[in-house]
Amino acid sequence: LCAVFAQPARAQAPDQVFVAGSVTVDVTAGSGAAAREQAIEQAEALGFQRVARRVTLASERARLGEPQASGVALQRMVLRVDVEDEGNPTATRYRARLSVRMNPDMVRNYLRTAGYSVVENRTAPLLVIPGSSGVSAQAATLWRETWEQSGYAGDLVPIAVAPATAPTSPEWSRVDDIARAASASAALFANLSVSGQTYRVTVVETGPNMANRSRGTLEARATGTSEAALRSVLANLAQQTNDLVQEEWKASAVVGAGEPVRVTISALYANRDEWNRIKQGL
Repeated sequence: LCAVFAQPARAQAPDQVFVAGSVTVDVTAGSGAAAREQAIEQAEALGFQRVARRVTLASERARLGEPQASGVALQRMVLRVDVEDEGNPTATRYRARLSVRMNPDMVRNYLRTAGYSVVENRTAPLLVIPGSSGVSAQAATLWRETWEQSGYAGDLVPIAVAPATAPTSPEWSRVDDIARAASASAALFANLSVSGQTYRVTVVETGPNMANRSRGTLEARATGTSEAALRSVLANLAQQTNDLVQEEWKASAVVGAGEPVRVTISALYANRDEWNRIKQGL
């Protein structure tokens, strides 16, 4: 293995484009050591897939297929694997939530050689408020937990999850202070509902200078009634919601060479000093 199995990961640095956080693994093998080794290999593959999906365009993945890497090629791209949260290992089972750090230059070269464009431009964070109506207490709790452990904070549109006390009705004035604290320039309300085995998320975006914008309703069907089935369908819905945001941003960030483009920037500031720092940064 190329990765270093390190101590629990510290707080993430601002630029985490090539780091896949919150990679969950659960492996059973003939021994605890074998389970841990297989879990790390699994995390490396999942980490690459997440980073590759983060920096490539949906249109190109549809044409070329999802980026894949394995064996020596994958191991060369992995710099390290850190532990975020580790369950109690047993004699045959290893469960953990891991963070996989990829080598940016090697990932870029690998993807470009395979024909993908690589988009790394980041924008301001987006505040996500997970809400629910008409679902069980377990589903409501897991819906929030799914977002909190999603690893989306490292995406090109970094996702900041609002605290549980945040209002869940789509009104910017009610979450303005929370958004400012997260340096978010807009908020996304993701309300979970259920009908039978079909779970739906109604997505509404709002901001300081915009009317509420409906992003549609997403749905996924649970394959059973167990907690594992519930976690799976909620992860699917969170991924669909995040994809809406990320793919729109990536499409807008890709500009043909030599083409003039007008860029509009929204910035939140509390005083003249902050405004001057923003202007200098631009």
